Amino acid sequence: MKSHALPAGVTERLDAGATIYLALRQHFEMTLEFASEYAGIAPERLWEIEGGVEPTEEEREALAIAYGVDEDVLISL
Repeated sequence: MKSHALPAGVTERLDAGATIYLALRQHFEMTLEFASEYAGIAPERLWEIEGGVEPTEEEREALAIAYGVDEDVLISL
């Protein structure tokens, strides 16, 4: 299994209970609106995903690109 190191700020947010999607967006200091537009996902849908709703494969891929992480990181957490 491939190891993916996450920045300390992300792991701290995860430890505090945030989803990986919210932790990454906050770490990169992106607004919900910017991240959703960049990923091509409606802000309401991104809000749901950040709250724990499972994204579709296409949404997960778009968010991985938007946050500059390997999609495997999003699948494994």
